[in-house]
Amino acid sequence: MPQNKSTPPASYFGAWAILLPWVRPYYFTLALLLLAIVCIATALLSLGIGIAALVDSGLDNPVTLNKVIGFCVAAATLLAIGSYGRTYLVNKIAEQVTRDMRQAMFARLLALPPAWFESHPQGDIIARFTSDAVMIQTILASHLSMAARNLLVLGGGIAMLTITSPRLTLVLLLLLPLVVIPVALLARHLRHKSRLAQDSLGRLTIALDESLTAIDDIAMFGRAKYIAQRFAEASDSNYTHATQQIQVRAILSAVVIFLAFSMVAVIFWFGGRGLMDGTLSGGALSAFVFYSALVAVSLAALSDLGGELGRATAATQRMHEVLAKSATDKSTGKRGKRFPPLTQTTPAIAFDKVGVRYRSRRNTPALSDVSFQVNTGERVALVGASGAGKTTLFKVLMGLVEIDGGRVAIGGVGLGAIDRDDLRRNIAIVPQRTALFSASIKDNIAFADPTKSMAEIETAAGRAGLHRFVSGLPLGYDTLVGEKGVQLSGGQRAQIAIARALLRDAQILLLDEATAALDAQTEQRVQKGLQELLGAGDGTGQGANSGRGRTSIVIAHRLASVVDADRIVVLDKGRVVAEGTHKTLLEESEVYRQFASLQLLG
Repeated sequence: MPQNKSTPPASYFGAWAILLPWVRPYYFTLALLLLAIVCIATALLSLGIGIAALVDSGLDNPVTLNKVIGFCVAAATLLAIGSYGRTYLVNKIAEQVTRDMRQAMFARLLALPPAWFESHPQGDIIARFTSDAVMIQTILASHLSMAARNLLVLGGGIAMLTITSPRLTLVLLLLLPLVVIPVALLARHLRHKSRLAQDSLGRLTIALDESLTAIDDIAMFGRAKYIAQRFAEASDSNYTHATQQIQVRAILSAVVIFLAFSMVAVIFWFGGRGLMDGTLSGGALSAFVFYSALVAVSLAALSDLGGELGRATAATQRMHEVLAKSATDKSTGKRGKRFPPLTQTTPAIAFDKVGVRYRSRRNTPALSDVSFQVNTGERVALVGASGAGKTTLFKVLMGLVEIDGGRVAIGGVGLGAIDRDDLRRNIAIVPQRTALFSASIKDNIAFADPTKSMAEIETAAGRAGLHRFVSGLPLGYDTLVGEKGVQLSGGQRAQIAIARALLRDAQILLLDEATAALDAQTEQRVQKGLQELLGAGDGTGQGANSGRGRTSIVIAHRLASVVDADRIVVLDKGRVVAEGTHKTLLEESEVYRQFASLQLLG
């Protein structure tokens, strides 16, 4: 995978320096593309020779006329072959580069910590994969090869002009700065406008994504007009920035066309004087006019390309932000020790003065000086009000959140020293909100461990209370759940999450009130499966029937989860304020007593 710099590009050259490593693997196709472009430029420039020969001697000599026409047909054939090769090869390279960039960016997104996503909304990220990637693809597929062709034609045209009439070529070169300087100034302004337009499109995508995600809530609260107005404001902002960008592009195109063809008019004037005083033949003047037109058209095309390059530079910057960020993040690409064996002599999990602060709220710590231990085979319940830090503790254990201070150890080994992939393979979690994919029920359960057999998947679903429902469906476990599991109820989605944890059969189990979304009858069946899971294994990963309890931490909102726990840890505003059994905490902790009376006993 190409390496990326840590800072985004600020110019055309910086943008193409970022793209170059992605194009380099396709050097053979690129060489063929350059050959096709050379064929096109050669064919176009050859036509000027044919025009000069036709005017000077072909109009009154049939033999010469036939030769000139044959020459022009050969040039046209070469032009057609080169055009076919350019179109096919450049589009192939563009598709390959865009595919590679999307795959690399997605892989690195998956490796970023959740903290990064706090400041990067989902809609903006999607825009980088869609509109930004399409912009880069368009530039590579169309404008970049045209730029190479026009540069060759421009250089070749100037060379042919020099051969045809050095005096007129000198005039042309003196006039060129009048075109180049305005183009450079306007192109710089266009880059800024292009970046603003791309950012506003990202905000529009965010508004659309948020609205579609909350479509039911919008209807239930009767807020359709408000959301429509909110989207209209984002759309108007995008329209304003887009039209400003278009205006600058239009000015740039108009200025270049005016100056380029004014330059051709001046060339005509000097050429006409040369024809009148006999220093220039009719054929030479015709060829010079033809080459001047090629140079003018090439300049106009390159100026228009400058506008497109401004948009591509902005898109490249936005994609590069993701590619470069992950390369410098501490949590990616990290290989460490294997997950340690859990024994009775060392705590399975130990928090020692742990502190965590989220980027979006640095002044309010999510965890502060948290210290407690979970022994191997022990079941510990976490209780506390919303925002007390319970879920943050789970994220710390899963390696999703970096701690700002203190130490977390598993089996006596520091959490940071354990290989992240191996860590997560040995921990199963049932979150409050289940993430499902647009796939079958079987695939969603097997997401926890795709190596498991169909029989094991059905067993896990049965222990989660889901097998009877799935068996009654026409397609059974091959039934598609829809986008984000929309075709399932909240309880059924929760049962799939529980089945995943059961299927993984990990040494450590984290439960974020796994049965909160279930009805009483389903909850009773699921609790039986969870009790079997919690009581299985010996805490060392040596099997499911050794008779000792599994190490587990449960975020508890119901009395049953607390009473069954070996120990309870009470959190308040990110701190541990008490720990003990349900009975002792009722007697000794005012915070727990209030929480139990209001929420657990309800």
